[in-house]
Amino acid sequence: GDVGIGFTIPRGCEGSNTRYSCCCICDAITGGDVNLYKRQMWKGEDIDRQHSGGLWEGNRFSDDNVIVSGNPFEHALGAGDTAPPRGNKDYVRDPAWLILGHELCVHSVKNVPHKGEGVTGSDPAIEEENKIRTEHSTPKNSYGERAVNPEAKK
Repeated sequence: GDVGIGFTIPRGCEGSNTRYSCCCICDAITGGDVNLYKRQMWKGEDIDRQHSGGLWEGNRFSDDNVIVSGNPFEHALGAGDTAPPRGNKDYVRDPAWLILGHELCVHSVKNVPHKGEGVTGSDPAIEEENKIRTEHSTPKNSYGERAVNPEAKK
């Protein structure tokens, strides 16, 4: 798309093996202003403790802020991870790059919100994150799938 400086960046991501992630980056570059921050604290809140390692503020490309701590999150419910945190098969890895992918691609670029607390249906933001997990997984190194309805696991 036109980046506003007189030339167009070709998208070209459709043929990538990691199409979802690659197209997200292309769309973030051409879509508008997104500020990326690596911070442990943001506006008095601990990013790891209060936001599972990442936070998005904004409305679709309207001075969006994406904040990540840079630390992995080890409490994401899910299944199918070949190397789950602490060996617990009820959890999936959530490394910093995947947290960034969730905040940037799912929330900022695609503008997909989480459903509210305690919902009985699925969470569309987690469904989108699982697309990133799938395309970066191999049979020997699978990131599994996050639970789209953690309440169902209880």
